[in-house]
Amino acid sequence: MAVLRQDIRRNVESVEEVYVSDPSIYFSLEEILKKETRDGTSRKPGSYSKAVVWLARSICFSLEVLQRLEKGAELSLEQVVEEAYKSTLQPWHGWISSAAYR
Repeated sequence: MAVLRQDIRRNVESVEEVYVSDPSIYFSLEEILKKETRDGTSRKPGSYSKAVVWLARSICFSLEVLQRLEKGAELSLEQVVEEAYKSTLQPWHGWISSAAYR
């Protein structure tokens, strides 16, 4: 879970960075994404667009963990996290990233 926290923190800081650069222009995520689309940088490594995508994926993972815990299944926390990871983040991670989450 430490890796997930690091990823979330890094992605939030990335989005905050562009907002702070000019809050009058970048007052919303939508405006940040539009700027990158116009500049042709939205798909480049380190883009704010990618940070937003990974934030959304991390939120989906967290939600999946909470929903599985709420169901009260007879699974351990480790099993719940593993199943949530497989259904949300694993499809987007390579094998090296997958190993880091274990």
